[in-house]
Amino acid sequence: MGTLLTVLTQDKRFSFFMPTLPCLVSFCQAFPPLYDDVTALLIQVGQVCASDVAAKARDIDPLITRFQHLKEKPDKTARISKASLQRRLAGEQASTDPDVRLCYRIEATFMEIVNMTVTGV
Repeated sequence: MGTLLTVLTQDKRFSFFMPTLPCLVSFCQAFPPLYDDVTALLIQVGQVCASDVAAKARDIDPLITRFQHLKEKPDKTARISKASLQRRLAGEQASTDPDVRLCYRIEATFMEIVNMTVTGV
């Protein structure tokens, strides 16, 4: 997935990652040693998408800051409610920009993985 990130166009990147990101939660649940690799991938995909959004003169830096915070302090974000996840997914649905939608999907996936890992569900 990391290699594909570097070679796919924006449209193909969106088409590939949108349906596959939610699967990463199950991978982490089934194979806990993948947690670090998956979080690194999510950060990398988020940075690429945020970079594309920034190139279009939109401010998405707070999203990257949240990604870094989630990675560095997962215990402080472990009690993220399902309602909060639903609000983020609603934000994903509201945008027409594929990179913005992908950024929201990445954040929601990241938070699901953190919740699952810290709470053990």
